[in-house]
Formats: sequence, C-alpha cells, structure tokens
Amino acid sequence: MIYLVKIDSGWSQYIPYGLFFIGSRLTENNIPYKIFHHASPGGEKTFFKKVIASAKKDKPLAIGCSVTTGRSTYYSALFSKLVKAKLNIPIIWGGVHPTIVPEQCIQEDYIDIVCRGEGEEVFIEVIMALEEKKDFSKIDGIAYKEPSGKKNISTVIRHASFGTIHLDLERFDFSSYVEQVSGHRKLSYITSRGCPYNCAFCCNQALDNKKYRTYPTEKVLSDIEYLKEKYKVTAIQFCDDNLFVHRDRAFDIVNKIECDWFGATRVTYINDEFCKRIKDNGRCYRLLIGGESGSDSTLRRIEKGQTVNEMKKALYLLKKYDIYAIWCFIVGMPGETLEDIQETFDFVIEMERLYERPCGKIGTFMPYPGTPLFECAMKMGWKIPCSTEEWGTIESFGLLIGSPIKGYGKMQRTWTDYDFIIREHERYLKARKFLPDYKKSSAESNEIKGIKYKVMNYLKRWIA
Repeated sequence: MIYLVKIDSGWSQYIPYGLFFIGSRLTENNIPYKIFHHASPGGEKTFFKKVIASAKKDKPLAIGCSVTTGRSTYYSALFSKLVKAKLNIPIIWGGVHPTIVPEQCIQEDYIDIVCRGEGEEVFIEVIMALEEKKDFSKIDGIAYKEPSGKKNISTVIRHASFGTIHLDLERFDFSSYVEQVSGHRKLSYITSRGCPYNCAFCCNQALDNKKYRTYPTEKVLSDIEYLKEKYKVTAIQFCDDNLFVHRDRAFDIVNKIECDWFGATRVTYINDEFCKRIKDNGRCYRLLIGGESGSDSTLRRIEKGQTVNEMKKALYLLKKYDIYAIWCFIVGMPGETLEDIQETFDFVIEMERLYERPCGKIGTFMPYPGTPLFECAMKMGWKIPCSTEEWGTIESFGLLIGSPIKGYGKMQRTWTDYDFIIREHERYLKARKFLPDYKKSSAESNEIKGIKYKVMNYLKRWIA
C-alpha cells in the first residue's frame, strides 16, 4: 500500500491530476494505493489526524507528498514531521518545490527521498526499490540519504512520456471537485504539459519544462465525455499552462466537447482570426491571460515577449467580440521601479473600466530558484529561507489578501516598497467599486468570499 498526499489549502477547484496519473501507474504495476487531498483553507490538523489514523491501520510502504512552493510547503512540512513522530514510514517528496530545491529538502529529518520532475516514472522506480529492498544508486532524478547519513542528489530532472500515460477515470471519484461557477457545473482537466516561452519568473524555467507535450486528442475527448456523463458537468476548466500552443489542436478539442470551457492563452495569439474562432465556437465562458505588467520596461526585463500596446489591442478585440477574460499581473518584481508598479495598477484599472466588470488578478512576485528573476532577487539582497518550512512565508497573493499562517505571504522584498504596493492595491479596489457590473460579478463575489473565509480562519487560529 502506498499513500499519495497533496495539501493545497486553498485551490479546491483543481483536481490534483499528478497524483491520479501516478496512481494509474501504480495500478499498472499492481501496487495498491490511496489518495488524500486537502484543498480548502482550514482544517489542516484534522486532515493530518485522518491520514495518520488511516496509516496506522494500513501500514503503507511509503507516503508520497506532492508539494508546491508556499502554503503547500508549510503544511506538507508540518504533516511530514507529525508522521515521523508517530510512524516509522518513509516520506517521499515530489512536485515543484522539492524539484527546484532538493538540496534543502533532503537535509530535513522528516524527508527521506526527493523525486525530481514528473513522478509517473521516477516515483514508481523508487517504490519498486523499496519493495525489493534495493539501493537507490541507479535511479536518476532523486535525492536520498544513505544509511551512513550521506546525502546523494541527482542533477537530473525526470520527465514522463505524458502522451502514453493512461488515466483510468472510472477508478476515481471526482464528485467533490465539481464546482458551481457562473451557472456551470465545472470540473478541471489537463490536456498538455510544458510551455515553450521564456518568462523569467516562471517555475517552468527551473523545472526544465519548456518542451510542450500533449495528451492524445481522442483520449481528451473520451475523458471529457465520461466526466460530462458521470458528474453532469456543463463546463471544463483546462488547467494547461497554455492551451493554445497548438491552435488547431486546441480548437479541435473545444469544438468537439460540446460544453462550455475556460482555458489559458497568450496576448500574442489574440488577433481577429483567433477571436472569431472563439466566437464561432460559442462555448468559451472565460479566457485566462498573463498580462504580467503594465510597464513595457518590466515586460522586456521578464522576457514576456509582449508589449503594452499589444495588450491594448488584445483588450479591444476581446471587447469587440464580447469575450470575457481574466488577466493576471505581478507586482514587486526585482528591478521594477515604483513607476512601473503604478503603471500596472493604472493598466488594470483602465482595463476593467473598458470591460465594465472586474477581470484583473494582481499578485506579488514569487521567487522560484533556478529562474532568472530568482538570481536577480538574490543579487538585490533577498535571502533564501533557512528551512523548508519557512518557504510557507512566500505566496504570490499572501501580501494583498492576508494569510492564515503567521508571516505567510510577508516575504521581505528588499528591492521594493511594501507600503506603496498596498496603497496602490487599495486605490485599485476603490476604483473597482464604481464598475457597473461590480456587484453582480461572480468573479468578484468569489474573491470577496475567499478573502472573508481566509480572514475568519486567520482569526480563529490566533484565538485558538
């Protein structure tokens, strides 16, 4: 028996497909497993107790934790410590965070093995070695401790053959992931991995994940048809980094699934032909676009490959074709001036006035080791957290919406002005209140509910 665990504490709409893909591979190798996923903020201690109580009965061979940088790192560390204190079970960490900082992770007493990269192959090899009581010296893409205490760290980041992975949806129950959004019954789905672009802030740079790989179209269509029938789904949220890298493939999929959909694209893809194809499809209820900055100097510095003028043209085209999009922006990046930051808030305010509804999402810079902007941050005085648990103080949206973790989201940014960013954010929220569609916007309503929920949990924890 193998346990697969993911602690997100705030991203409930995303099915942890990485765990389900690994689970399918375990099934192929006749290895039983259980998946435990904690998605909503709050209740982490109860979740820990549930998994540990189950583990005492099942006595799993190992517990694998899928970990991303931020809140997931913090809670995964607490969980792993608790497991080590109560049970003698090997703890294996995989996912974004241990892939990019394996040296620090393997130093922790509560982490026995680190899998680097995509886990469908390397994790299985580690489990087989544990079952057969073999050493790990011949397994690429891992960090591990020898009995002598010596740490071995592979420089290899493993990638799976994504197109050959068989996801057995009938084996899993996704009913708890169905969300009611904008009148839809929505589930998430992923059709590809990787992104071929060079954004200097993106963890794909550190993960060596620029090669774009796709799941077979016929498999995508059959999976979505199953999800529609089984869970009465009326909308699919595509969680690909960029759904439209291969435009014809993407449109082939969205034109055949016969349900509404939401997916990510790039500013540079948006032209008359693209918008016309979206409009002719008639089922796109939202696009996701990385605007990143309203400053041309910042866009050049982060190698985004787009300009403010191109973003404005895209805005007017989307308005012309009545296509709704959520635009994501980042402030507080190394090298940004206060004027650059102000230009970003100005751009988002003007954009929302054009749309006449909230459509911007503004976060603060998150430094991923191995990315060009991480190196810039280090040169400008930022110091890497001293322990794995301390990475929980880093979160893209923690600065602007508050946090349930003491110090969480309050990463010291030596190169920018905290107070200035907060004042600009308050100016932006004030401007939002005058939008005609402000009160009835489901996006805004969900954001406000989410903030209130986080604040209440934060207060509860302090009182406790």
